[in-house]
Amino acid sequence: MRGCVRSSLCSRIECPAKSCSFSSCYCLCWETRWPPPHPARQVARRLGADKVFGTVGSPEKISLASEYGYDKLFIRSRFVEQTLQATGEQGVHAVLDPVGGDLRKLSHEVLRPFGQLVVLGNAGGQPDVLQSTHALWSHNQTVAGFQLGSYSDAFPARVGQRALEALNMLATEDICSTIYGIYPAEEANEALRVLETGATRGKLLLKMAE
Repeated sequence: MRGCVRSSLCSRIECPAKSCSFSSCYCLCWETRWPPPHPARQVARRLGADKVFGTVGSPEKISLASEYGYDKLFIRSRFVEQTLQATGEQGVHAVLDPVGGDLRKLSHEVLRPFGQLVVLGNAGGQPDVLQSTHALWSHNQTVAGFQLGSYSDAFPARVGQRALEALNMLATEDICSTIYGIYPAEEANEALRVLETGATRGKLLLKMAE
């Protein structure tokens, strides 16, 4: 599971840094669980985003915005309306989406001209969403994707370097990650079983022998 931590952090750092500049921009980060499992919002802030927005499933969680590093949190079912309201009807410069499905399609409605949707996964498990290239053209928008496995195959040295940078940011608390459980290496099967339940709230780590 140690590799999973590195993979999650590395992907969130490399993709935004290369695909779009966050300097002086507004960014919307989709989250699948709470507490948020991915540090995308922290990395966006570190790269210079002026405002970082997120989404929640219920109004009770709106008050958690500052605790988890967001400027504002929007109700998922109303995120289009609330995002546009918060940005003066201009929309955001970037949407970071590890969720997929219908939310990915709707994300285009909150992108301003020359905004970018960055696809980071399909945690929602929904079927693929087709993108209209004519709509991208007419609205001056772009879509970028990042998948760590194929990127690692193509650029292993670069991924190793980014992994070390990510771990250093964790060690210095530039970014934070919730640890749900630590398992000895010989209990890897049990850790995988727990992960597959979908009930974890944070990272699972494997502790290697000394």
